[in-house]
Amino acid sequence: MNRKRIKRLITNICLGIVSIFFFLLAGEIICRALFPEWTGFVFGNGLSYNKNVYTISYNGLGIRVPSEFSELQLAPDDTIIVVLGDSYSAGFGLSYQDIFWQRWQRKFDLKGENIKIISISGYGNNFIDNIESIKRSVDIFKDQFLLGIVYQFNLNDIHPIRKSMRNEVNEENKEIGQKNLTDVLNPIKFRMVENILNSIYDGSSKLRIYLKRSVFYRVFHHVLYKILYSNLNTDCEDLGFDGMGVYTWTFGMHGFEKESKDLWGTFERNISEIFSITSPIPFFIILTPISEMIDPQEHIHFLNKPYRFDCATIDPVKRLRMLCEHLGIHFINPTSFIKSQFEMLYIENNLERFYFIDDDNHLNKTGSEYFAEYTFEEIYSILTMNNK
Repeated sequence: MNRKRIKRLITNICLGIVSIFFFLLAGEIICRALFPEWTGFVFGNGLSYNKNVYTISYNGLGIRVPSEFSELQLAPDDTIIVVLGDSYSAGFGLSYQDIFWQRWQRKFDLKGENIKIISISGYGNNFIDNIESIKRSVDIFKDQFLLGIVYQFNLNDIHPIRKSMRNEVNEENKEIGQKNLTDVLNPIKFRMVENILNSIYDGSSKLRIYLKRSVFYRVFHHVLYKILYSNLNTDCEDLGFDGMGVYTWTFGMHGFEKESKDLWGTFERNISEIFSITSPIPFFIILTPISEMIDPQEHIHFLNKPYRFDCATIDPVKRLRMLCEHLGIHFINPTSFIKSQFEMLYIENNLERFYFIDDDNHLNKTGSEYFAEYTFEEIYSILTMNNK
């Protein structure tokens, strides 16, 4: 009798496993057929959105290069422009030739300008990481003629957790990281399910990488977040971190006014210090628009979270512009130009995605082309005028 029960139990378990397997397989096939644009999300082992990524270390700075055999060779009198930023400047999801600053390089070459552009950007960098990189680059490239410094500002840069702190938090011994997180993030109320998901991701980054290769998983994950964040039509004060996510401090989400004000103050003091160190080298801050600024009508919309930008107490674009005007920094905002190109494509019924799917702040190949086109003309005209 016991043997029969055991045999029946084993049979049921096997049937359950087989059923789950075919359910997942069917879901994957159907989702790949219905949502082909969700394919290609492959990271790890030198890949970013299924694009090969090669980086080298130059005096401790991580620099992206076109191939594994590339080297950065600089002569003492070379004219260079240094670009700093986060994952967008590092070329998230883009081939080397499609990164905006590499498009600048080709435009300089076509104009006969002997200028080299070097990007020392990094995935996950916030404003503190970038400011430290600026200080280091001034010293490292002191033998070259530094024609300009470009800081690509992302609207999630005003953030309390820098890249090195995140690394500490992910280590087994988290004492320092936990202290930093406790000091800064006490008022933040995360949803239980999101915490569970993030805990799983942190515990097994390889599992997350493989899961995200599945279109069925990504669609399910997207729908789950849509459900979790479907009740955001509440008062701003009750939303907490859910209202704006990583943009909480840049936009000064209700309930985070003090933290946002302090972080903006730190950012402005650091930029002022950097400007005094780098002067008279031309210093540029380029704003990278998020999808909400380009496609507010949601003609194309596949975002996880419906952010509540109406809960903002800070206008980051206005504040950034005022800071640049006060210090004499060149502020470049390509938002209106990129938005106009998006709207023209919509009018002619040739609408294209300007951002990666399920992503609100990484311009894809099409968006980066317009970003590069506008920002190059602005930078080139300023540098030309300075050299007259």
